[in-house]
Amino acid sequence: MRESFRKTISRLAVCAAAIMLASCGSDSGDEPEGGNNPGGSAGNTGHAVKHRLERVEYIYGQGERKTAFSNLIYDKEGRLEGYNGQHSKVYTYHYRKDKIEVMIGLDHNSTRLERGYTLEKGRIANRCRYDKENRLIAVVNIPQTIGTIRQDIEWTDGNITKITTSNESDGRVLYTYRYKYSDIPCESLMMCMGYLGDTTMPSPYNALYYIDPVLVEEGYYGNSMVKNLWSEWEHEDAKGEIVRHKLSWDDFANGLPGYALYTWDPSGVEKFWYTWAD
Repeated sequence: MRESFRKTISRLAVCAAAIMLASCGSDSGDEPEGGNNPGGSAGNTGHAVKHRLERVEYIYGQGERKTAFSNLIYDKEGRLEGYNGQHSKVYTYHYRKDKIEVMIGLDHNSTRLERGYTLEKGRIANRCRYDKENRLIAVVNIPQTIGTIRQDIEWTDGNITKITTSNESDGRVLYTYRYKYSDIPCESLMMCMGYLGDTTMPSPYNALYYIDPVLVEEGYYGNSMVKNLWSEWEHEDAKGEIVRHKLSWDDFANGLPGYALYTWDPSGVEKFWYTWAD
C-alpha cells in the first residue's frame, strides 16, 4: 500500500515539474481573487526567510545516501536562481516583471523551459485563490484524466492543517490530507523541495498540484508560507483508507535542523540531511 501511495505522490510531483505553463500562473484567463498582493520580491511571505539552504541528501529505506539537490545559487534579492538536481540536471529560475520561468538542462547554457508562472501584480494568480489575508486557499480547474479537480486549503494558527482534493463536476472528495506541526519555526520551505530530486519529502506543498515551494517562500503566492515545520500528516482516500506519516527533526545548529527522520505506516523509513549556507 505504501509503495502505491509513494508512486502516487511521485506522479503528482512529476506532473508539477513537467507540465509547461500548467501552473496557477498559466494563461487561462481566470481572474485572481482575494486580498491585495504585497508584491513578488523575497521576504513577502509574512514569515521572513532568514537562512538559505545549500544542500539536501537522503537515504530511502536501506539504500545508499544520495544528493537530492545541491549548489543552490541565490540572486541579490535572496531568491533562488538555480541549483543542481539528480541525473546531472540543472535548474534555473528567470524572474521577470510579469512572468517567472523555470528552465532545465544539463548545464546553465543548455536549458529549456520546464514550466512558467504568469504574475499579476507580483503574485501568481489565475488558478490560485486567496483569502483576505492574502493566503493561498484553493487551486482550481486542475486538468486530470477524470476531469477537472480542485484543492481547498485550510489554515490554523499560521499553518496549513487540511487539504481537500475533490472533483469539480460533482464535488466528490478524492483525497484528504491533514497536518500537524512542531513548535520549530520554518526557516526555509526549500526543505520540502526534495521531490525535485526524485525523493518524496512530505509537506503541505507536495500535496498541492503545480505549487513550487521556492516561489511560496519568496512571496509569489502571497502570505502562504507556513509558520512551523510539520511533524505529522495523514492521507485519506475516497474509500476511507488512511496512511499516517511522522517527521522528527534533529541535529540543530543555530535553530536550524540538520537532519530529519521520516517514517510512515507500516514500516517505511527515509532519512534527510540539510546543509545551510548561512
